[in-house]
Amino acid sequence: MFDFSKYELIIFDYDGVILDSMPYWYHISTEFILHKGKKPKDDLDDTVVYYLTHDVANKFIEEYDLEGGIDEVLKEMELFILDTYPSVKTRPNMKSLLERLSMKKKILFSSSPSKIVIPSLEANNIKDYFNKIYTAKELNISKYDDSGFEYITYDNNIPRDKILILDNDKDVIKTASKYGFDTIFIKDQFNEKEIEEVKNFVTAIYDVNCL
Repeated sequence: MFDFSKYELIIFDYDGVILDSMPYWYHISTEFILHKGKKPKDDLDDTVVYYLTHDVANKFIEEYDLEGGIDEVLKEMELFILDTYPSVKTRPNMKSLLERLSMKKKILFSSSPSKIVIPSLEANNIKDYFNKIYTAKELNISKYDDSGFEYITYDNNIPRDKILILDNDKDVIKTASKYGFDTIFIKDQFNEKEIEEVKNFVTAIYDVNCL
């Protein structure tokens, strides 16, 4: 069990850390094509890395004969997320961890927009566990360079060495570690191959169930 006692601020990533959503994102293309009444190719999910893009919308139009232009299909793809994402549940034992850290200041830092994150938090009854919610694009900051971590440090007025971040993205962990935060790399079924590299710069590596 990890010792959180020294930290004044704990930063949580959302997808794959709070939410058990990595399988959802991996299969989102297949689910959308099924939703449109088409038969997806067996390897579709392996060929789409970033779902909500113009290139993917165009791919769906060309390969699955979807009606409408790129912008129209892209809007349908986004609406599909808004309709289905709130049904994704938290990772096992996450609520008990948030309860255990109830006296700590906790923030959520997500790359997803608030229109996706907030309804999901509310559907899982966990929104009130967090003191603040930061969504990178809407604040014009990033999790992949110092801009996001500088913003959070300044906004919360807490020294870097008293801040801990939990994330399942090795590049976010690497950036946060270089910036001076302690870091926990959260393991999932999609990032196991990255563990050896992450050991070079992370504070700790955990499964959520073991925190």
